[in-house]
Amino acid sequence: MAERRPRVLAPALVGILIGLSWLLAACGGSAPTAGFTSGVQPGKSAAPTAGLASAVPTAQPRPTLPPADVGIKAIASGLPAPDGVVGAPDGSGRSFVIDQTGKVFIIQGGVLLAQPFLDVSAQLVTLDPSYDERGLLSLAFDPKFAQTGRVFVYYTAKLRAGAAAGQDHTDVISSFTVKPSDPSQVDPASERTILQFEQPQPNHNGGGLGFGPDGDLYIGVGDGGNEGDIGAGHSAGGNAQDTTKLNGKILRIDVSGAAPYTIPPDNPYTRGGGRP
Repeated sequence: MAERRPRVLAPALVGILIGLSWLLAACGGSAPTAGFTSGVQPGKSAAPTAGLASAVPTAQPRPTLPPADVGIKAIASGLPAPDGVVGAPDGSGRSFVIDQTGKVFIIQGGVLLAQPFLDVSAQLVTLDPSYDERGLLSLAFDPKFAQTGRVFVYYTAKLRAGAAAGQDHTDVISSFTVKPSDPSQVDPASERTILQFEQPQPNHNGGGLGFGPDGDLYIGVGDGGNEGDIGAGHSAGGNAQDTTKLNGKILRIDVSGAAPYTIPPDNPYTRGGGRP
């Protein structure tokens, strides 16, 4: 029979236990002694006091929720890698499921439609099926979608021509327009590139996309990957701290005009000190 060995506490757990010892000592009104072996100061009695007894919290009854207040209900299944759900601001009640593999599907009347609403899978960088942080990351509807039919997506594409050496992929913000003849599909030929920027590693893409109450489009961009925002493709101190780079920032652009986008005049660096 193999010898049973005592289990060794991990350093983090030891630290927790030490911290807990100190906290319990503090709650008891005594400073910790050297070695943290007891909450009793030298020369003082270790007998329980009235103050210590009164410090014990009184158990409070947990509230009881009515049975139907909270629950989980499956609304769709069979999707490869769903990473978001968005509702359309058109009063249709439809839900749009974003799948990391590059497609957006519609749930209408409780039914998942077989035909994708949008498909950018051919534009994506090749994804690692075991684990990947790239792909189709988000979808946002134009606040005036009922009139314009425009949607915006954030996805990770193959490196664009002219990209700097050593980069992993190009992040793309694009808009599409719904087919006039079919509100359940976008027109693939309507893609309009709004903004592109490179990321040095495959992780930490960010990917948040949404319109604010000011009507501007907000874009959450990751720092570009690697651990700790350091290494190849990262500025000294990190991309997120480098105001000349888009990586590791929340961007705000105006997409309401004829140009792909314009810069809101009250963005932080419109007068210098960084990219506007």
